[in-house]
Amino acid sequence: MNKKIIKLFLSLYLLINISSLFAWPSGAIIYNSTTASERKIALGVNPQGHLNTFYGNIVRNAGATGIAYNFPSLFRDRWGYYKPAGWYDATSPGCLCEGWGAGGYDRYNRQFHGRADVSVGGVYNLTVKNFISDSTSIESVTWINDASGNPALEVKHVYSPSRNATDYLFEAKVTITNISGSTVKDVRYNRSMDWDIPPTEFNERVTIVGVEASARSATKPKVIYAGNNGFMVPSPFSSYYSYGASLNRDVTRLGPRDHGFTATFQFGDLKCGESANFIIYYGAAQTPEKMRSAFADEGVPLYSLGENNGGYYVSSTTTYGFGFKGVSGTALAPTLPEKVAVLPAGVETDPDVDQTYASPVITDEYAYQAVFNYRKDHQWEGDIKRYKLLPDGSFSTETPISAKQNIDNKRLNSYDITYKEATITDFSSDSIRKSSKGRNIWSVGYDPD
Repeated sequence: MNKKIIKLFLSLYLLINISSLFAWPSGAIIYNSTTASERKIALGVNPQGHLNTFYGNIVRNAGATGIAYNFPSLFRDRWGYYKPAGWYDATSPGCLCEGWGAGGYDRYNRQFHGRADVSVGGVYNLTVKNFISDSTSIESVTWINDASGNPALEVKHVYSPSRNATDYLFEAKVTITNISGSTVKDVRYNRSMDWDIPPTEFNERVTIVGVEASARSATKPKVIYAGNNGFMVPSPFSSYYSYGASLNRDVTRLGPRDHGFTATFQFGDLKCGESANFIIYYGAAQTPEKMRSAFADEGVPLYSLGENNGGYYVSSTTTYGFGFKGVSGTALAPTLPEKVAVLPAGVETDPDVDQTYASPVITDEYAYQAVFNYRKDHQWEGDIKRYKLLPDGSFSTETPISAKQNIDNKRLNSYDITYKEATITDFSSDSIRKSSKGRNIWSVGYDPD
């Protein structure tokens, strides 16, 4: 073997093993703005993707940061005492109960799941693969093993300020990908949280909107169970009686009592390499009306509001919010190319069908999707397509932009320009052939057989 290649492999080996010696950060806190004077809400996230981190805590009413609001001035508590301006949290003053879990059934029909919650059940069957952050964004990537201990699901949470309600909401784009070698059946995701709304922590009123409509949906993804039990272990396979008194019901200002919100969503089966995508929202606003308006601006159909209990002395009307989009009967990205697992079989052999193994890359305005077309006994032709996103996060009906077509157009344009300045004899010369701006991109897979 070439010595340079050997050195390259040794360098990569050392790099991989040295990097394994460093632990992930203990957690991170992000804000709705990079400008300190414009920071109104904050979110504290642990490496596994759940909230309530002790690392760099900023809030006055607890030792960890979950969903925090920056109170701009003095306000009074239930006993009439004034509280100073500053950051106050709505999920961490008591039980650090905010977490998630995901799972399904493997090829042998064995149930499995992984979960993360600081106070309820801890971290179970999750391996952190990536955790990076800056002042306004966090990405957490974890793997969940199946019943045999083999990686089965990858769950990515990407936290950032929301698109249309930056002062009031963060969004967490969640992607669940099947990384096993076979179909994972009945994939589910749970998110649970306990509201502790200042200044009447442990005695709040909770509103739930959109659960009934999602649970009634004839199509997935949808709610299977939801309720007001904020202390539930975030297992997606918990029994229905674990969800609280408001099982699959919309309620308005339920309480006052110490409670929260929990929901489990069904996504159906995921083939090998296939993904499910949805968005979670966290935030706070000065009034419940502004919180509802922020959810409306983002097109969020399912959410919970946490309000303080009020009372004679309480002067604050600050309301916290927790919502979901893409789990109410309509998938977040229904117009993406069809995802498949094993080739060849059925429609997977149709050369005119765009197919993909990859999850989309989503930005503020566009979704980028890598696709290919199957060709029997030939190379599979690939492309990257850019889909236009509407303000509500849905996909526009516009024809997507094709990177392949753009490259082809450049090549044709280069021939046209050259041809106008050349004779027919010159057109076939090396100088004209070299003027093409087109290119071929090849990827090679290793087959040991």
